[in-house]
Amino acid sequence: MHPLVKQMLLLLLLAAIAIGALLAHGLRSERYGLASLILGREAADPAATPLTLPENPPLDETDVPLLSRLNEEYARLTAAVVPSVVGIHSLQTVEVRGALQGKRQFERPLGSGVIVTSEGHIITNHHVVAGNQRLRITCMMPNGRRQVFDAEYLGSIVSYDIAVLRLVAPPGMRFAALRIGDSSEVRAGQIVFAVGNPFGLSESVTKGIVSALDRRMSDTGPSYFQADTPINPGNSGGPLINHRGEVIGINTAVLRRPGSASAPQGIGFAIPSNEAWDAFLLITGRGRAPSGYLGIATMDMTAFAAARLGLPEPRGVLIEEVVPGGPAEAAGLRPYDVVLTMNGQALRSNSQFIEMIRSLPPGSETVIDVWRNQAQIALTARIGDASMLPDLQPDQATDPPPGFPGQPTTNIPERDPASHAILQAVGIRVTPGTQGLRVDAVRQGSLAESKIHVGDQVTAVNSTEVDSPAAFNRALIAAAGEAEIQIKIVRNDEPLTITLGF
Repeated sequence: MHPLVKQMLLLLLLAAIAIGALLAHGLRSERYGLASLILGREAADPAATPLTLPENPPLDETDVPLLSRLNEEYARLTAAVVPSVVGIHSLQTVEVRGALQGKRQFERPLGSGVIVTSEGHIITNHHVVAGNQRLRITCMMPNGRRQVFDAEYLGSIVSYDIAVLRLVAPPGMRFAALRIGDSSEVRAGQIVFAVGNPFGLSESVTKGIVSALDRRMSDTGPSYFQADTPINPGNSGGPLINHRGEVIGINTAVLRRPGSASAPQGIGFAIPSNEAWDAFLLITGRGRAPSGYLGIATMDMTAFAAARLGLPEPRGVLIEEVVPGGPAEAAGLRPYDVVLTMNGQALRSNSQFIEMIRSLPPGSETVIDVWRNQAQIALTARIGDASMLPDLQPDQATDPPPGFPGQPTTNIPERDPASHAILQAVGIRVTPGTQGLRVDAVRQGSLAESKIHVGDQVTAVNSTEVDSPAAFNRALIAAAGEAEIQIKIVRNDEPLTITLGF
């Protein structure tokens, strides 16, 4: 036999003897195990090891009276408001094929709502319920159990993104309702709570502060409270609560930047309760909401934007969007116009301008001075009636609603003056084409003039392929920090690269 084979057999034999000894020793002893064989001593009995546990927490309630009281009050507030916050679902029927073929019903979570009357009236967002035929409401009852009701849709004010429902319940049944607070008393920095059903997780409560007031982006919609309270999909339509348990806002959405790799954190928006209540009264036939509008989205000016537009100093309000068919379009207002005055009054901020529009009675005329092509011109506009805006079609309903900050309805992906000024400076407008994005307009005096032609097909910006007008605009904005922009096009079936320098 080969010596190497003999050595391997000897090693295997020794290993088998050792394993057998371990097993035999373990079977013979209840107090000895593998640890004792390895360590060469008797293993300790775990049950005999003393365990000394602390009898008291590090701090007593009297050591942290403020935190103790705050802890108790948070819990009391949560218990008081949760029964009035509901989950909204749609009941849908689908056709199932195969072994289980037939019609099956299932519920799809849509968002949240808040009960505001003992009779079961619910305020929520219009975009939560739009297009859903049968609504189901989950309520937390006083006995701590959840109960499901059907809901009757009473109507919406689309411009406010507010809808009103009513619970279908037995006659005489009463519901826990929350009082609508006065949102005009809300101050930046005060503590608020968002209650709702984010991602279908019912009765979720998050805490934060009001970050800012009067965020206005369009004269066709309400102002917004900005809060750092976490607001996620499913929170839409739920209440923003103050420390007294009053509804001071209706949570609407969180800011999202299309095309951005990271979503902004702690930037949520709520419709102030006074505006939500105006819409409630209008829907239920008990009042009329403020309704003047022109059909524009605007923003504050900056020094950068003023310089790009040839304005000697940063003043007025920049128009970023004009609603097709609206009063502003009829008056001749255009995107990138700078509104300097309205009825002779100089404009200091976007929110002031929007408030002035909404305060004017429908049908009245207003004179607007605008800066366009480095000249000041006067236009006359007739104020429209926001309460007569058409309803959204079901396939237009979104979360967040169209035109919301960070969710523009046009091809312009960023709602800030610098981004608009960049697009204005480049001066290219595109639409979907056959070989890329077709250039259908080049602004006179822009960087692209004489270099980019109408009819060119754009395929990429700085090596980033673009397949939509929004993607093209985002790429231009992202490239603005570079010394030059390289735009790949196809012209007369020939690929070209055009370089534009800032």
